[in-house]
Formats: sequence, C-alpha cells, structure tokens
Amino acid sequence: MRSVVVLRADRVRKAERFGWVDHRLMLDGYLKRLSLGGQCLYLFLCVAADRCGLSWYSDGRLRDAIGLTAGELEGARRELVDLDLVGFEAPYYQVLSVPTGRELGQAEGPVGTPATAAQVAVAMEGIRRQLGRGGASC
Repeated sequence: MRSVVVLRADRVRKAERFGWVDHRLMLDGYLKRLSLGGQCLYLFLCVAADRCGLSWYSDGRLRDAIGLTAGELEGARRELVDLDLVGFEAPYYQVLSVPTGRELGQAEGPVGTPATAAQVAVAMEGIRRQLGRGGASC
C-alpha cells in the first residue's frame, strides 16, 4: 500500500457549505464532453448554488465572473442543458444530480468507466454527513 502525504495539513478542504462537485463528472466522462466554457460555467454554478442547486445570476454577471462572451455563455449553457446536468429557465439555473447510467444512455458521446459500488458508498456517506448538519431541505 502506498503512503499518502498531505502537502498542506493546514489547508485540507472540507465541504462545509453548499458547493460541491460530483466525482461522476469525471468517472462517467462528462468532463471530456464539455467545452472549457461548459466546464467553467458548471463549476461556477456548483459553487454559487444554494442547497437545492439553484442560482440566479444574470448573463452579464456570469460573463464577468467567468470571462465568457455572450456566444460562449450561450453555448456552454446549451451543453449543460443538453447533457442534463443543469436546468435553465431564465434567470434561474438548477444544478441537477448527475444522470445515472440508465439516464446517461440517452446522451451522445463516449462514456467513461462507471463508479464502483464502493465509490458510490463513499460519496453517499459524504452526502449523508452534509445533510445531517441541518439546514433547509429541497
């Protein structure tokens, strides 16, 4: 077994707020299918969203925050909606749960290796811990 060294013990991150990014974006091949603009918009929406995944930034504020042109923002939004990662009804965005393997079959493009049962269990435990800390429910 390989030993792991924490580079900055004083800066180990903890999911204490609303924003978090599902590791299945990488494991299920979504990152490969998104443009850089799509990746930027998704990350911004994840960290800006409330507990239910909702945010309501205007196009102008989004362009300023992530440095996209109007056309790039529209294209990035379309990618996220088409891949069923984000719901959009102006001015509201909702970061959706990452589609399961069954739902993913409807999307175009290559799909990466699905998460193992152990990976899903670890992710679910993290979610349970976060929900156990209280706060508004959806």
